[in-house]
Amino acid sequence: MVLASILAGCSGFTGGTTGSTVASGGFPSYTATATDAVDASDRPVTITFPDGTSGTLVDDALAAGEEFSVLPADYPILSDMFVDDGRAQGDVFIYKGAVKRLVGSLRNHGTAASGKQGAQLVRRLCLKKGRSYKIEFEGPFVLRNGRKRLHIGVISARFEVDLAGKVSLPTKITAVLPGDGGNAADAGNFVLTHVQPAFEGRSFTLKIEHANGTLIQTQVAAGGDTTYLKHGDTANGHFPGSGVDVVDLSIN
Repeated sequence: MVLASILAGCSGFTGGTTGSTVASGGFPSYTATATDAVDASDRPVTITFPDGTSGTLVDDALAAGEEFSVLPADYPILSDMFVDDGRAQGDVFIYKGAVKRLVGSLRNHGTAASGKQGAQLVRRLCLKKGRSYKIEFEGPFVLRNGRKRLHIGVISARFEVDLAGKVSLPTKITAVLPGDGGNAADAGNFVLTHVQPAFEGRSFTLKIEHANGTLIQTQVAAGGDTTYLKHGDTANGHFPGSGVDVVDLSIN
């Protein structure tokens, strides 16, 4: 199967303060068109792009000439966040209803000079229009900034692909977070996300689960932006020395 890319994606941005872990990244996306029909209703299937690289159609079928959305394989979820524990790769799952399906993997890739250093998809993920998904990146991961470290067990998100192929995952993320044992509610810590205009006015919830509690904040995308943790929950903001278990950012 041969596919043609149509629309280019977006890039992330950076920021930071001393004494925190710092990262930028996101989920830029673009659309592509199937030249042949393909059926992935029973399992994810590999599809080939014109440049010879591959992607994974994560569910259902595509008709010949049908447009779909693509998450690229050359962009870090968060810069300087790496698959940890000496492993070469981390697994990527999509939930189809209650069924958890392995659809790909993450690898540590890129260079500091390129600004694209961190855990990146090994292959593109191809998504149907008009669908809702839950994606899960299984770690452990470690976010590094000098001597600071924040360990993260799982990163997940519930997201939508609208009928125009726009994806509700944030195209840009900037995060300034404490290291292991720090408090996310302290001044200077924040997570800033930006979504495509199609999702302006929608609400998104950031949830961070850890052994000392769960931080939950819901914000509405204003101008495409949402900012979390600026006025954090002090009682549940203190991360244990082992880091956090789950970071989830989902559309409501």
